[in-house]
Amino acid sequence: MTFEKGGTFISLGNAKQKFTRLLNYCVQLEGILPRPIIVQHGNTDFSAQGFECFHFLPADEYVEMIKASRVVILHAGAGSIINSIKSGKKPIVIARISENNEHINNHQVELAARLADDGYVYSVSNITDLKIIIDKILYEEGNIPRSSKSLIYRLIEISLNKIDKNLNKSLIKN
Repeated sequence: MTFEKGGTFISLGNAKQKFTRLLNYCVQLEGILPRPIIVQHGNTDFSAQGFECFHFLPADEYVEMIKASRVVILHAGAGSIINSIKSGKKPIVIARISENNEHINNHQVELAARLADDGYVYSVSNITDLKIIIDKILYEEGNIPRSSKSLIYRLIEISLNKIDKNLNKSLIKN
């Protein structure tokens, strides 16, 4: 798959719960999103005119989508956020909320708030804020702070590296 640089990448991750709220926001703002608009919608059924949709993408294509995109909109999953930050992007994140049956608890709300406080992500919870941040990215090109990594970023990175190592060990054994 080839992806034109400068588009929009939207990812809902792989949670079993539906996350239509994020997709509905993006559909409403479709007119301002840079093209092409690629959506990795996971377990949430989705299709819309103007959006190229995939249930899941191979890991290497997923990272390439992030790198090539001008606007990255993600659920607030740790893996998605870390991939984005490692790719030099400051993503827009929308946390899944348990009260909306989007996740089993509100850990994404806490993660998004902390990483936003540290300047690594834009955390939004409504369509008005999403539009404001998209405009900011398109006209101001916000950057990830590079001077130091926050404690929470380092802890997430360590945890993901351990998961990767354990997964690789189990794959080698099999």
